[in-house]
Amino acid sequence: MALIASGEVPCGTCHASGKTRYRIPGTDKVGERLCESCYGTLLEKVTPQLRGQMYAELAQYVAPKRKAIEHSAAEGQDIPTWVVVRPQPKTLPPTPSKSEKDLQ
Repeated sequence: MALIASGEVPCGTCHASGKTRYRIPGTDKVGERLCESCYGTLLEKVTPQLRGQMYAELAQYVAPKRKAIEHSAAEGQDIPTWVVVRPQPKTLPPTPSKSEKDLQ
């Protein structure tokens, strides 16, 4: 699937030679010509639709499929709620002034 998605499928007709053999009609001679399947690129032609399908299939191996989660309750029941409480930073009591120290 990865080779098809990336478009790097070796040609199955010419077997990576770029040329195919054919029999010349009416004779026993064999000729060679450019591979009509890959046109000498040595790679099969892969349509964009097929490449997209292969990438979609490969995606399930990279990341898990997500499922929808319903957030409702049966009739008459409360929907569970969560409250996030953040602790406030502790503040130090104010430092007493010189006159307040004398009163103590």
